[in-house]
Amino acid sequence: MIRKSYNDIKDAKELVREVIAYGLSTDQEQLNRVADIIGTTQIGRLAEIANCKETINGHTIGEMFYFIAFRVWNWRQAVDFYNEHSNEDYKKFFAVSNEIKGAKEELADCKQKLEQSLFQYEDAKKQFAKKEDQWINAEKQLATARMEILILKAKLYDINEGALKTA
Repeated sequence: MIRKSYNDIKDAKELVREVIAYGLSTDQEQLNRVADIIGTTQIGRLAEIANCKETINGHTIGEMFYFIAFRVWNWRQAVDFYNEHSNEDYKKFFAVSNEIKGAKEELADCKQKLEQSLFQYEDAKKQFAKKEDQWINAEKQLATARMEILILKAKLYDINEGALKTA
């Protein structure tokens, strides 16, 4: 025996109990009322009902809620609600997905830091090579200056030797 009217029902859980007891009306006006009852119930309350394990006449309240939801909501909306509020695998998937997203962001940050470090390394390497060239040039200039000093000392020695011989 299917209930003729859902007009006096205010709560989605009460609606589910009525459907378990009397079945779901196929009358379009009553299905619209069912949709209104579900539509005016807060999401948190609907999730609580959807996950309720209480059994009445061999049906859990949660199972019957989804039976009703799939009749009054479009398929995508009902599946999305199930996935977001009752599907543990879906919740785990999103948790892992968020972990992966975080790891990808961390990897991107590390990659950026590595590229920056490599750039700094290459820059330091170029500066070192420049300083090394300057050092080599300074050593060459020092060697040249020492050679000039030796040549000048030799000339000075020769001049002193010549001056001593003539004196």
